[in-house]
Amino acid sequence: MTLETKIRAAASGVARDVKNAVASCKLDGTIAAEEKTIEELTREIGTLAIHTLDSGATMAPEIMERYDAVKAARDAIHTAKSEKRAVKVKAACPVCGAKTTAGMRFCGVCGACVEDPENAE
Repeated sequence: MTLETKIRAAASGVARDVKNAVASCKLDGTIAAEEKTIEELTREIGTLAIHTLDSGATMAPEIMERYDAVKAARDAIHTAKSEKRAVKVKAACPVCGAKTTAGMRFCGVCGACVEDPENAE
């Protein structure tokens, strides 16, 4: 085998490897795009199912069990938001300016004392 034949064979092998790598990358791209499509459609199906359940429909027990968990989470969020509105901002920390709430003794950001001396126990 001559040197020229060896070089051509090596070049052919490299070209084949590059072609295979390109094909593999294209397939990876196709797979990733289809997986993203599945994720988006799954999310849309979930949203449609929630809207259907919100309108009073019922579904399989496994779905209803999860829907009940969604309702419980919604209730917890509503409660937390209501409680958050009830928390009154007392003032800003005198050291760092972070907001503090009534009853705080120390700043949650910098640790400075934020308690009113008149209200200290």
